[in-house]
Amino acid sequence: MKFKFSMLCLTALLVFSCSSDDEGGSESASIVGAWSITSFQTSQSYDLNGDGESSNDLVKELDCFTSVVAFTEAGTFSSTSSNIEFMAQGENDFTIVCDGSTTLTGTYEVDGSTLTTTDEDGSQSGDVTITKDQLTTVVQDDDLGQVTLIFKRQ
Repeated sequence: MKFKFSMLCLTALLVFSCSSDDEGGSESASIVGAWSITSFQTSQSYDLNGDGESSNDLVKELDCFTSVVAFTEAGTFSSTSSNIEFMAQGENDFTIVCDGSTTLTGTYEVDGSTLTTTDEDGSQSGDVTITKDQLTTVVQDDDLGQVTLIFKRQ
């Protein structure tokens, strides 16, 4: 089995909704800037690093996983995420390999609470709301179930 977190992470960030809290001001937080992943939570716990302790936060289990997304004022974005591969070593055993990274670029537009991104695969739209320093997305994945991704502004 081979599963790459990078595309799930990017899809979740660019398409799905997050919640807003602009601390009482009339201005909403801007998406412009760089965001790095701080948490990749799944509905089940795993011991992927073999330390004997399971966690539902894959960032804690996989020291090699990183993801950074940058949005510019000019309406472009760039995302670079680690490729994580699960390699079957038998019926109930597997190893995890950090195998480079994937970079995706394109354009984006925010219209109210809707973010539309366009890249080489086409356009996607979704509701977006951001706090000053955090971007949180929740998605449903066929393999992992409910996934929550938390990004912190750099």
